[in-house]
Amino acid sequence: MVAVLPGITPDAGTETSFVAVAEELTGLGVRFHLVLLTDRQTLVPPLRELGVQIHDLSGHRTLLGRTRAIRSLVADLRPDVVHASLHEATIPTQLALVGTGVPLLVSWVNTNYGEGRLGDPGVTAWKLGGVRLVEGLLGRASGSWYHAVTPAVGLLNGQAIHAPMRRVLLGERGRDPDRFPFRDGRRAPRPGGLPVDEDGEMVLAVGRQEHQKDYPLLLRSFDRLARRRPGVELVVAGRPGAATPEIEHIRAGLSAADRIHLVGQRDDVPDLLRSADVVVCSSRREGAAGALVEAMATGVPVVSVRVAGLEGVLLDGENSVVVARDDLDLGIEQVLDDADLAERLTRTARRDFEARFTTTTAAARMRDLYTAVARTARGERPQGRLLVTG
Repeated sequence: MVAVLPGITPDAGTETSFVAVAEELTGLGVRFHLVLLTDRQTLVPPLRELGVQIHDLSGHRTLLGRTRAIRSLVADLRPDVVHASLHEATIPTQLALVGTGVPLLVSWVNTNYGEGRLGDPGVTAWKLGGVRLVEGLLGRASGSWYHAVTPAVGLLNGQAIHAPMRRVLLGERGRDPDRFPFRDGRRAPRPGGLPVDEDGEMVLAVGRQEHQKDYPLLLRSFDRLARRRPGVELVVAGRPGAATPEIEHIRAGLSAADRIHLVGQRDDVPDLLRSADVVVCSSRREGAAGALVEAMATGVPVVSVRVAGLEGVLLDGENSVVVARDDLDLGIEQVLDDADLAERLTRTARRDFEARFTTTTAAARMRDLYTAVARTARGERPQGRLLVTG
């Protein structure tokens, strides 16, 4: 199997998820070749230790160069299936495989159109429409199959590009339960160096400072909450990004600015989760939302705004609290005020995690997807539980 990614770094959800299941997949007999299109290759060493063969195509910086290089590599390796993730890798891979007869699986890791997309700087309706048209055309030309990380992502993206739903398959993300053990209601001590009162309430958001995460909404919501709760603090863990200047400007003008901590990229996210009182999501759009899956595993209550891509993952009143965007502060407060509710949510969330989101489950599902897509070259078609259905 050949996987194609732009890069492999620890601060991006798709790459983190790939590494999380790679060991399990190799144990299930999947032989990997990983193609990287940029020099973002921080996580290459552990993959090499697993026996993953790395092909560095970062020297090819144009679409034509990447397309030719991928096509040549596929011709040499003759894989059973090629798996491409993220637009930067998907487009040249689809072009490269046109006419080859090699089955291609394209991952959808987010809702690409509609929901929250037009809020991103530089994204206009005509540009988004053009990208959607190109994705649809390339999908048909290359005979692409699609891997959706949630049912809602599959339905929304499939409808947007008019993909046949029989070609859209479900493979949910996984996390290692040993790395994210269930804390069973007992909050852990705050990690060293974290600028938060040990006895206070800690609201945690995990993710890069990009427009998709809508941290301005989170900061304003927290400011309202902080006026009512003098001991609550907000920690945002994630590297700076395109939205950082706006975030810092907004924080500076809030009355609770001294209780909002932008701690940057952290390598102790499991410890942060274990020490939090609530994990919060304010995103405009999401796919698998790995940080929320990690919170579900750990036993931290999740409060989220309504995000279409997470429908079927976050279930309001069962494994999380899901609120309207303007009510985020009220949702957080509801969980902080009701210990019985928090306990019930976290136990259900852990149960859902164990049933759907462990690395073992995710790897088995991805192996089944690879097998099913590879068999399409012999005229067979995936069916049953692999399909995304409405």
